[in-house]
Amino acid sequence: MGTDINSQSEFSRLRQEILAVREDDSFQNGLEQTLGGDSCCTLNKRLEKLNDENLYAAFIGRQGVGKSSLINALLFTTEILPIDVTETTNVICKVVHTHGRNAIAEVLFTNGSTEKGPPTREFLADYVDEQLNTGNEKKVKEILIRYPIPYLSDGIAFVDTPGVGSLLSHNMRTTMEFLPKISCAIFVFSTTPSILGPEVEFLRATWSFAQNFFFVQNVWGEDHTNISGSQKLNLEIIRKLAVEMGTNPDALRVFPVDIYAALDGARNNDSEMTATSGAAALSEGIRLLLNMGGGKLRLLEGTNTVGMYASRMQRGCVDRLNSLRNKGNEEDQSFREKIDEEKDDLSQIEGEWNDAKNRFDDACRNMERDFDQNLEDKLEVARSELKNLLDEGSIDAERFGKAITEKIQVKARAAHEPLDRSFRATAQALVDAFVQGMESTSAIGAIANYQPLAEESVGLYQTGENIGGVVNWAGGLGVMYAAGAAVWAGGAVIVAGEGIAAGIAAAGAAVPGVGWVIAGVALVGGWLFKKYSSGKKIQQLHTLLDDAINESRQAIRKSVGKAFRNRASEIKHQLNEDITNQIDEKRELLRKLEQDRSLNKEERERLIIEISEYQKISGKIENRFFQIREEVMNI
Repeated sequence: MGTDINSQSEFSRLRQEILAVREDDSFQNGLEQTLGGDSCCTLNKRLEKLNDENLYAAFIGRQGVGKSSLINALLFTTEILPIDVTETTNVICKVVHTHGRNAIAEVLFTNGSTEKGPPTREFLADYVDEQLNTGNEKKVKEILIRYPIPYLSDGIAFVDTPGVGSLLSHNMRTTMEFLPKISCAIFVFSTTPSILGPEVEFLRATWSFAQNFFFVQNVWGEDHTNISGSQKLNLEIIRKLAVEMGTNPDALRVFPVDIYAALDGARNNDSEMTATSGAAALSEGIRLLLNMGGGKLRLLEGTNTVGMYASRMQRGCVDRLNSLRNKGNEEDQSFREKIDEEKDDLSQIEGEWNDAKNRFDDACRNMERDFDQNLEDKLEVARSELKNLLDEGSIDAERFGKAITEKIQVKARAAHEPLDRSFRATAQALVDAFVQGMESTSAIGAIANYQPLAEESVGLYQTGENIGGVVNWAGGLGVMYAAGAAVWAGGAVIVAGEGIAAGIAAAGAAVPGVGWVIAGVALVGGWLFKKYSSGKKIQQLHTLLDDAINESRQAIRKSVGKAFRNRASEIKHQLNEDITNQIDEKRELLRKLEQDRSLNKEERERLIIEISEYQKISGKIENRFFQIREEVMNI
């Protein structure tokens, strides 16, 4: 535990140091003077992600198993989330840090409106309790609870979800639709009864994400014999699933947590009771996973962002100083011709980049259309195969519901594979255009006598190539990290262009959450069939099957399409922001070079002193953030 605490302390320290540049007046003034006023705003906006973007830890399990109670125990000193023996949580509830705001609960409705109130059990019950908001008739989209909890200050958010396998299908669907957004899942089950059939089906369908699962056995109110026997049975079930799915069963762990004791410990501020309840070990495990995964990527993004702007500021200072010192060595006419030529070059770079974006958009639209057709064809095959099983009459509703789930998963994933391959190639083409544009833009302004530190760290780009597997559960941060590394390199792209391109492509190409989407929809289809098939005749069962397939197809199209468009937009937006900012900064540089030309000797000397000081500041910042990046990598 000591190592974990030290890592967490180091994580927080580095995060605060990265954010501190927003308050560094000398650096902020230097950015404004050398790169233009928008640079400060853009930098600070990007760094705000360290506060505003959350890594979601979702609490999942069947209705009444104690998810809401566990969140109350881990985060609060009183019961904020409503708990009851009946079905309560029927909408998504997110708990995030206030980050300087007042503690408040915000209810977001599907029509875009918001209602605010105190973060109390009484206020929240009107919206999350199934008895008070039946079938979510109040049309609540989600609830955001802002609370000043130190545990959440590094960007972790806890999410309470409706029950998996709920008797209320709309509650189950709400949980499934949120799954693509999560970074890890805390799967809660009881001691008596042990893991049930619907829970096993959920785990089987989502097992590819099991490395980011915490398995929690709620042991409240149970004697030692029941706890020991149930824990052994539950672990046996999970290990059996691991073997079935081809993963290492020895890597799995079940956290036994006495949620009643944890609640009492929280109420009474009794750290010993919290520790013996098992809640403290679970809490540290969740924090360590998120910070060492998505949180680490977020620190790298912030580090690269500051390093990128320090590098640009450094190059801008060099260009200005060279121009100011060499005024007497170049004729005015020659100088103006050079400036005009570089303005034309910037316009050409901008036009070529816009063409690359248009090609990317066209390709994405075609890919989504092809996916829709491919999905329809493969689900029609599944429909035919399942109808043959129905006609044989030798399979019960339980097994047939499982067959529906498995068929939909297999066919939908097969339809997605071509989409994923095509998108990777298309993203790579956009990245190639980005690298070329950055390389060309970096040459504008007659940079001399300066080599950015990024050229010394080409090996870092190899890390970007490994982010692709992490980004699927890290909230899409990988593309920001890799793109930031590429832009920091700036003038070094000739040396490391392929490494940069590979890093961004690997980090950005995979569409996140698709596995969750397909697994969730497949489970819904199978469960709906089982729920409504009792006592039905064969023709009615055919109709139920058609409904399950059709609804699954629509849900997959909608969810996968949304995830696909979001990822495409994210990649394009990030790269576009970086290259557009660089082009704008170069235009501002050319304007300042023209303006400097008109200064008299005394004004030039005064400006040389001022810019030389900014050059020292930017060099110091860049050197320090190169060190910070290494420290983050070594956490």
